[in-house]
Amino acid sequence: METANANGLDVFKYFELLLTFLPSMEFLTNPDIIEELLPWNEATQKICKLP
Repeated sequence: METANANGLDVFKYFELLLTFLPSMEFLTNPDIIEELLPWNEATQKICKLP
């Protein structure tokens, strides 16, 4: 939560993103894919950035 705040994200949107995508991600077999959901990732920033 603090990292999301520090990166200027809407925390609610960020947690919603995590809870939507984490269950279907194959991060156990491909751990690098988790980087797509980190708060400083460009795609995550576009979806969750505060206005």
